[in-house]
Amino acid sequence: MIEQNGLLTPPAGSKPVGGGISVFEVNFLYLVTMGMVIVLGSLVQAWSPFFGLILTEIFLILLPALLYMSWKKQMTVSALRLTWPGPWVALAAL
Repeated sequence: MIEQNGLLTPPAGSKPVGGGISVFEVNFLYLVTMGMVIVLGSLVQAWSPFFGLILTEIFLILLPALLYMSWKKQMTVSALRLTWPGPWVALAAL
């Protein structure tokens, strides 16, 4: 962080390429998400380890990232990199 006129600004090298999301924004989202996982996720997982882990992954990790991507208008299938792994990998995941 660089301080200019009393304000903290991201470093010059963290500008997004091609109008995407900058490294600074991704790191800040990661910091906020991990803070929520530590505070709220531990409470939910103390209530129920199995369902708490599922709720933590969906609502505290995936949902903030999806909301941020839709807010920045970066919500595309190519940005999410969702590809079918194949039937054998899918079967092994079960």
